[in-house]
Amino acid sequence: MRNSKHIQNKRLYEFGVFTLNTNDGLFVKGKSIKLTPKVFRILVLFVENRNRVIFKDEFFEQIWEDTFVEDGVLSFNISKLRQTLAKYDSETAFIETVPKRGFRFNAEVKEICTETAETEIVYEKHQIQELIIEESTQESLQKLFLSPKPNNRSKIYLPSATASLLLIIGVFAVWQWRKNNELHAFDSLQTVKLTSWKSIGSNFQTKYSVSNNGNLFAYSSIKNANEEIFIKQLSGGEDIRLTKGVWDDSNPIWSPDDTRIAFVSVRENQVGIYICPSLGGNTVLQKITGNDKISLVKWSNDGAKIYYEVKGNLFFLRLENKEVSRVTDFIETFVDKNFSFSKDEKQIAYCEKINGQKDIWGMQLPAGIPFQITNDQNAEDNSVWHPAGKRILYSVNRNGHNQINVGFTDGKQPLQITRSDDEYKLLDISADGTKVFYISQEDKSDIWSIDTESGNEIKTAKENDAEFWADDSPDGKLLSYQINSMPDAVSKLNDSSVVIKNTGQNTTGQNTKEISVKGINQQWLPGGNIISFLRWESENKRYNIWNFDVVSGEEKQITTAGTGFSGFALMPYNRNQTKYFSWSADGNKVVYTDSKLQNVLLTSLDSNETVKLTNNDNPNLSFYCPIWSNDGGKVIFVSELKPSKYEDKTSYSVLLFAEGSLKTIFAGNESLRLLGWAESNDEIYCLSTVDMMKSRPIDAKLLRLSLFGESKIINSFEQISLLSSTLSPDGKKIAFTKREENKDNIRIVGTENDEPRKITQNTDNETLFGSLAWSADGKTIFYDKQEKINIISVIDNFK
Repeated sequence: MRNSKHIQNKRLYEFGVFTLNTNDGLFVKGKSIKLTPKVFRILVLFVENRNRVIFKDEFFEQIWEDTFVEDGVLSFNISKLRQTLAKYDSETAFIETVPKRGFRFNAEVKEICTETAETEIVYEKHQIQELIIEESTQESLQKLFLSPKPNNRSKIYLPSATASLLLIIGVFAVWQWRKNNELHAFDSLQTVKLTSWKSIGSNFQTKYSVSNNGNLFAYSSIKNANEEIFIKQLSGGEDIRLTKGVWDDSNPIWSPDDTRIAFVSVRENQVGIYICPSLGGNTVLQKITGNDKISLVKWSNDGAKIYYEVKGNLFFLRLENKEVSRVTDFIETFVDKNFSFSKDEKQIAYCEKINGQKDIWGMQLPAGIPFQITNDQNAEDNSVWHPAGKRILYSVNRNGHNQINVGFTDGKQPLQITRSDDEYKLLDISADGTKVFYISQEDKSDIWSIDTESGNEIKTAKENDAEFWADDSPDGKLLSYQINSMPDAVSKLNDSSVVIKNTGQNTTGQNTKEISVKGINQQWLPGGNIISFLRWESENKRYNIWNFDVVSGEEKQITTAGTGFSGFALMPYNRNQTKYFSWSADGNKVVYTDSKLQNVLLTSLDSNETVKLTNNDNPNLSFYCPIWSNDGGKVIFVSELKPSKYEDKTSYSVLLFAEGSLKTIFAGNESLRLLGWAESNDEIYCLSTVDMMKSRPIDAKLLRLSLFGESKIINSFEQISLLSSTLSPDGKKIAFTKREENKDNIRIVGTENDEPRKITQNTDNETLFGSLAWSADGKTIFYDKQEKINIISVIDNFK
């Protein structure tokens, strides 16, 4: 219907293809676009406050006023607005998420009518639901109904043709309605935050479960020295600790009657299944399973068995006689399949990676034929059966965000449940199928510096984003560090940037503004004007080394075939190696490993030539941490040889490349962290441990190795953060963190047999110290103060 109105007390805006009337709604070419009242009010707030950040609290005050809602409600409504706008303009990113702050409307908006304007505006109102008819159908309608003089034959066939057309339109409308109904079946879901806590270390296993009566939630977390089991009432209240934190306890599951909890515990390097009362009490060992990592899957409905996973296969422990039986016969793997059971225990779902693609599969028990449930390029994980038995919920990583999908056993196309910018890592489903539990995480990290003599601390990086991995320039005038704006920052490491902060004048005498470049794991070249870093190539799935001149702003790619990056530890986020690549003293040569860590390479900028320092074709042999000597004439690095037989031990060596030849100067069976060269350039320092390298505190020995094959233990340390250790520029001091009385502090020790000296006075047991880095003059240490916040929430009213 065509209307003409004299508009008063309303505002009219145009942006893109849209016209927004603050009284009557949103229009595209005169057609009304359906928006819910809340989404429409959000759009008006965006348009009237365009090009500025609108904080979340402002949305709640303006849209929900005195009503209390969770953050997820806002994210959901903004996601709906984004989808609606993208339907008519998919090229424009109208709404920008500003992490940890709010949202911003970035489109160019033209105000064509203010509140006091009195302009006659003509527009058309159409029905909200549009029927899309093919052009040929429209032509048929014109011939049937618009012919000025229909003949008798037309009159005879008109009712029949009309009925057929209406039938087609009706069938299409029903199909469209069903499609829209499926797509929007989850639009009314609400999320509620249940509990949150700060981890003080990376969990052994992140497994969680809901009691069968739907009243309690069990999880494991590191809140003190070790991982412990906790339970939480879904209705609120304090978390209750079930285990004492003497060992690493994880992966809790409930008995069918909810009176007991089974969990995994690692005690004296032996993995076992234990049971304790769900309200606290004595813990009883059920079975020692060996040294391999296991994951509990389910306590059987009859209470007689506990199912668990080992090396990608499903087993069960019969509680009566403690006998173990194997359920599946897949090829062994060290990657969990994350099995889940249907309610009747007649089917399982699991994750399987085939040809680089990870999908959800299902199988009838016993020993049925596997059938594929999903076929998606995105990585999928952690499947959970819905109690009704025909649907499987699972996690999917889409465009860098974790979301929850639902798949179907009948082959129907999966549907996406969550569609906001929040992170959703699926945990469990309630017994009645109406509640879906998920976890999200937030990383907080700031860079501080401390004077090693006075103990004065300064917060060096003050951005709202996560900052970590600082490095001081050789002249001490510039500081570089990583920065990431994502809530779960380190899991999105490749999206980080390197910030270069001006703390004075650089060596050329020019002032350098604060700048950033896309990349990770930066280090300075000698001289202080060029910074080198790794940049991820998503299309080739590899890192390459790049250089950036902080004065000219010029970028230069150094490697093209990829280079190695052996990762980092979780909480605190220390890098696994002291170096991943290293530049010679003249800044003309760089030594690094290939992308598979199988060989050590050297590239010369002068000749643009790359040579191999090793010639390895053994897939069990890897190389790490190449470091140039201070005089630029020698390179050292570490090798790790994994055993071909399970009972054999891993062996480690330190190798020296000098004068065109390669030789071993140290070998043993203890894990090594290579620190660097002594001042004399004929000795090196490293830390060794009988345990595997990990982020947790461990015992370690400080070794001094000569280039002639001699080694000496010069100090021993108890329970230090070995991955945070770093050697001072003059090679005379080592700094590391140590956790005592549940608090992290930094200690310094000389490279002789000295007693470590504590230089920080930390009183916060929930803040971890990581990524220690010396200043160029050796008088200051830069370090990260890190926190990880875990948030468990529930999606309610799931059907």
